[in-house]
Amino acid sequence: SPKEYAFESDGFYMTLRRRVQQRLEEQQITSVRQAGPPEIGKWSFNVMLFAWSWWRIVFYDFSMAVCLCNFFSRMVLTGQAHEGMHTILFPNMPEAQRFFSRVGLQFPSFPHDWWHLEHALAHHPHTNTDLDPDLDLEQKIPVWRLSDQTPWSPLHTWPLLTHNLIGLWMPTANVLLRSSELLLPFAVLRHEIVFAWVCLLLLHWLPLFTRPLMPALKAVFFSSMLCSLLTLHAFHANHVTPSAQEVPFQPGVDWGEHQVRTTANFDAWILSGGLDLQIEHHLFPMLSYTLQREVKPIVMETCKEFGVPYYSSTSTLSHFHSLFSHLIALGWDGAAWQTEDVNMARGNSSRAEM
Repeated sequence: SPKEYAFESDGFYMTLRRRVQQRLEEQQITSVRQAGPPEIGKWSFNVMLFAWSWWRIVFYDFSMAVCLCNFFSRMVLTGQAHEGMHTILFPNMPEAQRFFSRVGLQFPSFPHDWWHLEHALAHHPHTNTDLDPDLDLEQKIPVWRLSDQTPWSPLHTWPLLTHNLIGLWMPTANVLLRSSELLLPFAVLRHEIVFAWVCLLLLHWLPLFTRPLMPALKAVFFSSMLCSLLTLHAFHANHVTPSAQEVPFQPGVDWGEHQVRTTANFDAWILSGGLDLQIEHHLFPMLSYTLQREVKPIVMETCKEFGVPYYSSTSTLSHFHSLFSHLIALGWDGAAWQTEDVNMARGNSSRAEM
């Protein structure tokens, strides 16, 4: 169903927008999408780190330190590929930006154009509503319950187990599940799945073809699979928490207030690749990560003025703890309620028989 949001001139979002625009004009910012020198340096460093560490993993003996370096670079580049998909990394080089984003999104094996439609055009405007595909309300993954909007099922009972297993195997599963596209009559879709298979083999499973089996599997686990797992948790932890799902959508709510209430930040600039400032990113997806950091104090001040809670974890661990505890609650609360209802029904039945 279509959503009704408010954009009142004296409301939270439009007031915040004017203040941000004023700050950018004062600083004479000409390109709000262009990443700043720290982010360009971060991207350059991690591209080189990934290339060096993956070369070492593929052609040399197993090294935990090298695997963790590769894991680190993958995490950062995945986040920056997300920035590239939003065209806020290298806007002056659109083809290079698109190419990097296409390749970088193959770390979790997300097809670029499909994810742009789902993420940028559905998730962003309608966060944590029934129009948000990230909540999986259609139960395309039937073992996940990411919101109390989804009716509880016994399949939801083991949330940490299912999330971790799916997270570890997400790149491979995403490609396997899309492999039937090779049979489609549309060349562009066939090319896309071939590209995904090539990236899966080159970016994830290549050590299996060059190294002994057990060292190769260890290397893949501590580089590719570990990155995939934490990437999944990082995306979910920004919106699947008690605080971000505390207030359900109300028709006529200020759009910006809804975005802030349904999103949470965390403190992890070095590792996140830009995923740590999701409040600012959801409010102003056209701003580069550099400018998101610039306007963060304005967002916090305006939230305080309008009485809008600003959720931010002080560390990645506390951020993930909030996610895991909420997933457990979603997975087990339904079971507890169902058990209680069954016991009450049995008690009523016994009394009726008496």
